[in-house]
Amino acid sequence: MEEIKLIQLPVIQHRVTETGRRVSERIEALNLSKQVATEDTIRALKILRSELNKESASFEEQKKVIKDALLAPYNEFEALYKSNIIEKYKAAEELLKAKINNFELTIKGEKRRQLIAYFDEYCKSLKIDFVPFDKVLPDGVGLSVSITKYKESIDVFMDRVVTDLKLIKTEEFADEIMVEYKKTLNQPMSILTVRERKEAERKEAKQRIVERTQRRREELKRLDFVFHQFTDTFNWEGDQNILIKMSDLESMEEINWQSRIAEMNFVINKIIKERNGAPEILQAPQAQAPAPETQPEMCEACFLVTETFDRLMLLKEFLINNKYNYQNIQS
Repeated sequence: MEEIKLIQLPVIQHRVTETGRRVSERIEALNLSKQVATEDTIRALKILRSELNKESASFEEQKKVIKDALLAPYNEFEALYKSNIIEKYKAAEELLKAKINNFELTIKGEKRRQLIAYFDEYCKSLKIDFVPFDKVLPDGVGLSVSITKYKESIDVFMDRVVTDLKLIKTEEFADEIMVEYKKTLNQPMSILTVRERKEAERKEAKQRIVERTQRRREELKRLDFVFHQFTDTFNWEGDQNILIKMSDLESMEEINWQSRIAEMNFVINKIIKERNGAPEILQAPQAQAPAPETQPEMCEACFLVTETFDRLMLLKEFLINNKYNYQNIQS
């Protein structure tokens, strides 16, 4: 049954077509396209524009009166329609919507609770305690997907984590990679992040060693040490037995290096004073244990000699007779 219908169409009395022709004739008679704005004509043009605007406004006002008259019964009808019909339907719809939402939230909550319990139990069996549930199901729990499907998704995700952990354990910096992996659960990115960090640290450490080695070379140079490539040592010009190995220069900790420099400085200054005949300060004789003899530091020199057999035998005899400690290097 039709409850709402229009009984009578509105009737508007007008002569719009005829009036429109008169408006066209009036405007065409003004020949506006030929009008030129000058100091002499500008006032007349403004007056003409004002007259045309008044005529247009008069027609607009007549149209508005008709529109308001036509809309008045409709506006009254619409207000009654909203309060008596539509608002009641909207209230009923809102009530049903709330009941449906509450029911669906309850169902989702129960499904989520079951899935979290399953997830926790599975993680416990795998001995994994750092994976958040919401990472496994980032889109949440919906009504359209079954619990079985969700459990399959959990299984696939956690099995991938297990595989990732096995691979990470084979990496050189496994502990640091694990720290990154626990943040992102992205195994390739975690490995790459740590590798790039370690490479940057290696380059930085290498550069520090290069700079430190150069600084130590300068220190030795100021103390009149000369580098001998044959023995890979720095030797003091005043006494070749006062030396430091290149390997020590590169690897020695700074505190040990400074101690070594101070020790060599002391010995060098003492030798220089003795050679320059510095007067010895007399002291009362005291009983003291004899100073142990200091043995020259042992050095290594590796080289390859290419000669005839006879000359090589002579070299061997020389090394033996002079009690050199040597060994054959197998090629």
